[in-house]
Amino acid sequence: MIKFIKKLISTTKYHFAYLGVLNSPFKGLRLKWYFGEIEHGTPYFLPRKWVNLTYEDALDKLDDYIKKGGVMKGPWDLKIEEFMRMQKAVPIKYFGWDSCTLGWKTKWSNDDFRFEWAPCYSLVMFGKQLFVCVLPAMDKNADDHSVRQDCYWEAYLTYKNCTDKTKSKEDRLKETIKQYYCTWTSANIDTDYYQFILKKKYLKIWEILAKKNPTE
Repeated sequence: MIKFIKKLISTTKYHFAYLGVLNSPFKGLRLKWYFGEIEHGTPYFLPRKWVNLTYEDALDKLDDYIKKGGVMKGPWDLKIEEFMRMQKAVPIKYFGWDSCTLGWKTKWSNDDFRFEWAPCYSLVMFGKQLFVCVLPAMDKNADDHSVRQDCYWEAYLTYKNCTDKTKSKEDRLKETIKQYYCTWTSANIDTDYYQFILKKKYLKIWEILAKKNPTE
């Protein structure tokens, strides 16, 4: 029981670790709601569950096994039983709950973060899906999958993992800006996305550093 509680606490902390952004120089979060046909994955696959293969599935698998040169070393019915202990994924139609936390990875080094997907939550009820996605509270007119979201989470991950936690938020933000380059070029126009992802009270720090190190 104690092990279960410890594991539950650890899993919960890991899943909701992204909420640490609320106590940082970065803008807050907003929820994007959807209700309708089942069309959102968490993060990739549509809601599904794992079930054992049926007898018919096992027969098909045995047929495929033999066609591919598989060798039978015993009665075929034992092989069928073996296949029926395997599982397959099937869509959830009536009721199911799933979620995923913030998805990210390091690419070239332990301090080179790459955003993968936003935290999301899915509830399936009788063929319909209630889906909630957690997004940065930036310009609502901006594409939810725009470069702003990438910059937001990658900058925050740098702030969280690669700055001195004993220092103030202001000093940690300065470290973040120096470590994480947030300027993208489109149509020969350079855009520093720190201006969109920081809370208003911290923009002055970015402005001062940007003047000291202008984009060339």
